[in-house]
Formats: sequence, C-alpha cells, structure tokens
Amino acid sequence: MKSKSIFQPLKNIVLFLIISCVLFVGIFGLVGCGSKNNPEPIPDTSTTPDEPTTPEEPPIEEPPIIEKEYIKVYFGPPIKNYSIVRGYFDGENGLFFDTTVNRWITHLGVDLTSDEDNSVVSMYKGVVLSIEEQTNRGCVVVIDYGENLIATYYSLGSVSVTVGQELNQDDIVGTIGISQQEKGYTDHLCLGMTLDGITLDPTPYIEGKEYREVEKE
Repeated sequence: MKSKSIFQPLKNIVLFLIISCVLFVGIFGLVGCGSKNNPEPIPDTSTTPDEPTTPEEPPIEEPPIIEKEYIKVYFGPPIKNYSIVRGYFDGENGLFFDTTVNRWITHLGVDLTSDEDNSVVSMYKGVVLSIEEQTNRGCVVVIDYGENLIATYYSLGSVSVTVGQELNQDDIVGTIGISQQEKGYTDHLCLGMTLDGITLDPTPYIEGKEYREVEKE
C-alpha cells in the first residue's frame, strides 16, 4: 500500500492559483480591448448654437410716381377782333412802301387795328421789362414772355402797366395809337417780336398758332 505524498495538496493549490491568474488576465484583456474598440463619443463642438435672429424690417415703400399732366396754352392776339394793316416784311419776303419816307423799306413787325375795341392786351403770361416814349415809335412797352421771347408793343396811345408788373394773358397793356411820325395813319398797334435776340414774324403768334406745353395745375 502506497502512502500519499504530502506535496500533493500543495500542487493543487499552485495549479488553482495559476488557472485563476490566467482567467483574470484573459477577462481583463477582453474588457480592455472592448473599451478601445468602442470609445465613448466625443461631443461635437464644431457647430454653435443658433443665435437669436432679429426680426426683418419691413421694406421701405417708394412713393408712387405721379406723372405730370401737360396742357397746351396758345398765344392770343394783342387786339381782339383785329385786322392787319401792314404785315411783316424782312426783305426776303418783300419790302413795304412807307409813304412817310416815300421809299421801300423793311417792316420788322405787324401793324394791327380794330374798329370795335382800341384796347391792347398781353398775348401771354409775362413781365413788363420797360416803358418809354419814342418820337418815331410813340409809347413803347416791352414784355418778356419767357424762354427768350420778347414782344415790343409800339405806337400805343396810352399805357396801363408799370415796369416789373406781372401780366396774365389778356391783361390790358394800353390802347392803340399813332406816333408823331405816323400822321395820316389810323390808330394801330405795331407789334415786334424777337426770339433769342433774333427778329421773327409775329403773325403765327397773333393768329394763335404758337403754344407752349405747361404743367396742368
């Protein structure tokens, strides 16, 4: 009969410790690997929280475009119910035989008269520039009708305006008459006109063919 060795229990204890260490190392390794393969998510700091937005201002409304309306205002005759005694002759369209000097001359104006009314009126809205008495032309009134258009009223028998006076169309300027050099003539108005300093035929203005476009009030 064999006797049991005293070292047998000791071997079993050592073997148990070895196996326990191996199992412990294996389990710890698995846990460590798992944590490396599945790291905890890192918060995303690349995006910033939405900033509060300010309310948009309402668009500025443009004022409505109002189209201006224009009307035609025609020049009128300086004498109502007029008749033309002498027309405009600048040499190119003929000459006028003046009996006072007994020769053919130019006549850079239009002579008008009337058997019904001797009043002389403004042909358009304007301003009186000057008033003077001339020996050969009688009472002379110069009116500025704007846009460099000047009308000169010669041979007036009387004057009803003053220098600087603003006139509306048909305001009375004076009356028809004659100068000392025109004895033998009937009372009349001699009308001369210039545009940009150049003499022009007043006939279209007298006949109401000329107009201006003005803004309607």
